[in-house]
This record gives sequence, C-alpha cells and structure tokens, in this order.
Amino acid sequence: MRPSNERRQNPRLSLSYPIELNVREPGESGGTRGVTANLCARGAYFKTFSWDAFRAGQSVSVNIQVPHAMVTGSEQIRIDMQAPARVRRMDSISGREALGEDGLDLRGVAVEFDTPLEFHFLCGWQ
Repeated sequence: MRPSNERRQNPRLSLSYPIELNVREPGESGGTRGVTANLCARGAYFKTFSWDAFRAGQSVSVNIQVPHAMVTGSEQIRIDMQAPARVRRMDSISGREALGEDGLDLRGVAVEFDTPLEFHFLCGWQ
C-alpha cells in the first residue's frame, strides 16, 4: 500500500544502470552519461557530472543499458532500453558525493518517458 502523500502511480526500483541522454530539440545539442539511481515504467532518476546542456522541460532521448549478459547457447545478449523523454527536474546533490575528483558538481536529473521504453537486444555483445 502506498503512503497517502505518494503521487507516483508506478513503483520505483533502485537499479543502477548506465544511462545516456541526448538533446532532441532543434538547434540544440548536448549529451551526457550517468548511472540510474532508480527506474520505473514512466521515468528514471540518475546522477551525472555533465549536466549543463539540460534544463527542465527539455526534450531528450534516453538509452539505458542493462549490462547483464544473458547467455543463450554460445551467444551473449545485452538489452538496451530506449525512449523519448522530457527532463522534469535537476537536483543538487549534497554530502560526500557532491563533488567529483576533478571538482565537478554532481547533479540528479529526473526524466519522464514520453512513450513506453523500447527494448533492443544486442547479440554478440561483450
């Protein structure tokens, strides 16, 4: 049962997967990589040091890599999950993890998927 103040309709899973975002808006460019902190059917939250190309409301493409190799016979398969999305918010991170080794600020970025995630299976991945 969800708490009475919980607005989310889908449960969030604490999953740490590599994520890549790229700007999809005309005349704009930029991208970043990070690691998800949580993931659900409607969105993801991740942390990154390279966040300056993004703003709330911006249209982006998302690629989440599930690095667990599944073996079918002698072949390895990796799953990539992709969807268009919008940046919902960007949060400052505090505490021990706020700064990287090179002094860069770590930020949290929340994205909401525009469509359900598409699954792509990559065969022969290593």
